[in-house]
Amino acid sequence: MLCIRENTFEEVLINTDFAIFKGEKKYTAILFNEMKMQEFKRELNKFKLNISVYVFSLEGDDFNEDFEDLKSNITLCSIPEVILKVYRRIYETAKSKK
Repeated sequence: MLCIRENTFEEVLINTDFAIFKGEKKYTAILFNEMKMQEFKRELNKFKLNISVYVFSLEGDDFNEDFEDLKSNITLCSIPEVILKVYRRIYETAKSKK
């Protein structure tokens, strides 16, 4: 859904911790695992085009301070609440099965 919102459909890097997609004029980067923040930021520094960055967090953190040290081509975006609701539901379902 975020790729549709950002018009970035070409897969650049996808793993269980984060994903990066490319469009004509920018990238979209999504961090799923906050514990991989440093590795994620190292990857972001490799790109020259503008990057819309989304960080999934169950607590609703804004992560502004975490990205202050990156280049000016980074825009930290909030994840729409409808997507967060789905993410929370998936997380709770997985947690209850353990």
